Amino acid sequence: MVKPLVHVKSSATGKLPAAWLFSRADGRPWDRYSWRDLINDAVAAAKLPKAVCAYSLRHSAITDLVTSGLDLFHVAQLAGTSVVMIEKNYGHLQRKQVREGYRSSD
Repeated sequence: MVKPLVHVKSSATGKLPAAWLFSRADGRPWDRYSWRDLINDAVAAAKLPKAVCAYSLRHSAITDLVTSGLDLFHVAQLAGTSVVMIEKNYGHLQRKQVREGYRSSD
């Protein structure tokens, strides 16, 4: 996995101070519409409901990682957030899975 700070440093190398740190392949800056349009295209291609957005895809991915049994430390690393945030918002899924595991072992 690429460490974010390394990626930021490499993105800044050789750029003027006023240049965009992250830009699209054509040199234009990323904006909310660029992301929105790409996500909307992917949602349409996958035949998902139109209400799906980048945040709902992130939430679904984190949910799947937690319920698949990946430890919360690695889920947090992949999501680019803290273990505390993952535990607070998704920890109940892990606890539910543990309870179900105990029930099925009887």
